[in-house]
Amino acid sequence: MAYLITEALPTDQLPNHLLLLGDENQQLIDTYLPNCQVYLLTTKGQSIGICLLQRNERTAEIMNVAIEPTFQGQGLGKMLINYAINVARQAGLEQLVIKTGNSGIAQIALY
Repeated sequence: MAYLITEALPTDQLPNHLLLLGDENQQLIDTYLPNCQVYLLTTKGQSIGICLLQRNERTAEIMNVAIEPTFQGQGLGKMLINYAINVARQAGLEQLVIKTGNSGIAQIALY
């Protein structure tokens, strides 16, 4: 299956259900989303993954990352994180941070 990662435009309708998979707090998402670059993982025209990257001058943080449940376990989350790592490297950033409010085994294994 072919997958494509693209940066969402500010006018794009984002898949909110994916954002909520990565962070169950809609108010918190609404706070950090406007300050993030949004990357969508798609296949056959369907968004199946999302990654939000918040940058400042020297560092960046992955604020949210999620994969549609039916596509989990195929390395797609790792693909999105590696994409974010490459974006940070190309921008010359010194550090990329990812945090989790949920210390589930699946999240730990991914990171």
